[in-house]
Amino acid sequence: MQVYFDKTLHIAGIKDNSTGFSVCTILQNPSEKRAAITAYLGARYSRSADAMIDIAREIKAAGTDAAARLEKIFHGYGHKSVGDMAQVFVCIENVPIFISMHTFYSNPVYSGQERSTRFQDFSKPNYLKLPKGTDKQAEELYTKVMNHWIQVYTQLKDKTYTVLKQVYKIDENNSKQASALRARAFDTVRYFVPLGMKTSFGIQMSARSFGEFISFLGASPIKAEQQIAKMLLDLLSGNIKELSKKGYIPEADGLVRHTEPNFARVKSTAEILKLIAKYIKPTPNNLVSKHITHGFKLFTKHDINLDIITHYALMLYPNANFEISKEQVHELNLKIGKILAKYHNHHVQIGNIAQTGAVLFDGFADLGTLKDLNRHRSLERFTPVWEPSGNILGEFERSNKDMFGLADYLEHPELKELRNEYKEAYLQGYELLAEWLEKAPNLVSQETFNEYTRYLLTHGHKTRYRIYGSLDDLQYTINLRTRNGGHIAYRNLTYHWGKKLAQKFPLFEGFMENIVPVDPFSREQFIDRS
Repeated sequence: MQVYFDKTLHIAGIKDNSTGFSVCTILQNPSEKRAAITAYLGARYSRSADAMIDIAREIKAAGTDAAARLEKIFHGYGHKSVGDMAQVFVCIENVPIFISMHTFYSNPVYSGQERSTRFQDFSKPNYLKLPKGTDKQAEELYTKVMNHWIQVYTQLKDKTYTVLKQVYKIDENNSKQASALRARAFDTVRYFVPLGMKTSFGIQMSARSFGEFISFLGASPIKAEQQIAKMLLDLLSGNIKELSKKGYIPEADGLVRHTEPNFARVKSTAEILKLIAKYIKPTPNNLVSKHITHGFKLFTKHDINLDIITHYALMLYPNANFEISKEQVHELNLKIGKILAKYHNHHVQIGNIAQTGAVLFDGFADLGTLKDLNRHRSLERFTPVWEPSGNILGEFERSNKDMFGLADYLEHPELKELRNEYKEAYLQGYELLAEWLEKAPNLVSQETFNEYTRYLLTHGHKTRYRIYGSLDDLQYTINLRTRNGGHIAYRNLTYHWGKKLAQKFPLFEGFMENIVPVDPFSREQFIDRS
């Protein structure tokens, strides 16, 4: 473990040498607990008739220790509302892409950014390796799959660039066209980037939220998230003496509280999945045979009681539809409600599995598309593969040809040869993955298998999603995401969402009249990144 503190740059951090994971915080003021002071001022402000400037002057004149006074305030005031007023910025670096996806899936209102995949070099094998001491055969199987995806990405990267340049008649001397070509070529080939490849992301939130985040990660079935939780707690709480000796003053150490792992979601999910398995068996799914981008159904009249049951059932059988009577729905919800009440209250929410909404889209899309749609704060969502407690083997209960999607550019008639290369590379990858799925459960622990199998999925892996929203939420998302500048897959998906909504709601007929149809074969749209 390495620690560092740069007083000039106001950055303190911790790095784990075995995994390469790193966390760092950028301080507002390296010489004082600025976030704690802000929280204290806010707490005083709520209990005073004075202006903020007068309260601040009084505190400064009295030489008040804000952090120490906060301890007294908590007793009669409560921690959460005070902790909400202390903002802290943290970067979580060199961690698997899946971790970032899962973070923003679990709480899309986090203020944060992940490194854009467009600006990273994935030709180098910078992925999370299996833990030291793992069975050698398991390591070989895991490495074989990872190396396949990385090699295919590397081999097809330049070819994709060249072929797209020819088909869309790009003038590389034109900076706008050249920039668009680089982005579109990467958007096409990034489908091979596995979720175990490393990325970094930064988030800014309150000390209260960081406490909840650490508690959530600490209880995760994913070992990598457990490790990140410990590193964040050590950093934000000032637990490492070596950092303190270097002069690091945590901004809100007294406000990052209630960080002990909270296993409520894990325990309630485990009990409910056992219950669901007794009631529900999958029926053949009729969605996977449809085109990856347009493979969805729209529901405007749906039973929330059934939605909750469906979410849990999809954790066991993510590729299936279910047949269940109204009587069973009622009976199951009564039992599920009792289990949830045992573990959850106003301090501990149920999470994505209980998210529903007015309008429902239920379908399949590639993980890259879902990753890009994951950040829309007003949309509620449930994606089984992002639920670590789910049955990962169930994800693969379909034919290999139905496992993946391709960027819509590859549907261009002149790109048939390249499209076939992509498909063949994917089929080879899933054959290697099938060997891992067959043998690894006997070579590694169930916990390791569940976690590391997710790292072997790629951005192009097609998976089940359920996204809910109000008409206002969906209008915003569709107008924003159909614009030419974005990735073609989510542009095409949201455009077809809008077209489907227009069949149900006259309101959307008007909206869709103002939206230019998404055309992956259009040269004009290809070079326009506005």
